[in-house]
Amino acid sequence: SKHKQRLTVVEQYLHARSCPPQLRERVLRFYQYVQTHMQTLGTPKELRILPRSMQLQLTIQSNRRLFSAVTLFKNLDPKLVCFWLQLMRPMIALPNERVLIFGEEGRAMYVIRSGKVMVDVPPQDDAATPPPTVDGRMSAGAVCRMAYTSSRSQLPSPDEDSAAGAARTVYLADNDFFGERSLLTGDPVSATVTALTYCDLLMLSAPHFASLLADYPEIKHTILLCTGLQDHMRTCGGGGARGRGISSAIKPGA
Repeated sequence: SKHKQRLTVVEQYLHARSCPPQLRERVLRFYQYVQTHMQTLGTPKELRILPRSMQLQLTIQSNRRLFSAVTLFKNLDPKLVCFWLQLMRPMIALPNERVLIFGEEGRAMYVIRSGKVMVDVPPQDDAATPPPTVDGRMSAGAVCRMAYTSSRSQLPSPDEDSAAGAARTVYLADNDFFGERSLLTGDPVSATVTALTYCDLLMLSAPHFASLLADYPEIKHTILLCTGLQDHMRTCGGGGARGRGISSAIKPGA
């Protein structure tokens, strides 16, 4: 098969360059993962002659798991999701690779197609803000955020969530997303995100994120609602102010 032929070429190259066994094993393992797991978003060039409406239908069908499982996507018109996906680029993160680093400038947001990451929010000097409430009940954004995180492998308890200055760790997996907070608010990245396994990611760069929100304001509204960030943006007067990191440890934004 073509896969075996390509693998043989890679092995021969590594041998000819006298790569250390440990490095050789890592390269081959990564190559095998990419060949067998990495999915593609793009339409094959043979199908690009199809009418745009038909291409949209194909995109929806070939990515139907993302449309139904990713919180942001299932709350949007499928056509908008198609435009969104067309701007995203596939990316592989290696185990122990830091995808986002606390304090750096936000450069992209990510959707996890497969894999698992760890989100570490460092201790804060001031108290974390508890989920916003209206007449004793959580706001719509907080409720949506809680619903979004209900499937996560480890969640902090309410007491942990409101503990002043406590460090937080959240684990994200298939169909979760992260990185949108810093792009929306202009704040530095509020948590370090580290891949725990090989991760098949979709990346939306900051410039593409900005143009997407400028062209389709309803996407921004959906992101704010599904992450609870509308409360933060309202408090900060529309963004750009320093935040406290992830507004509660159950929030996907980083």
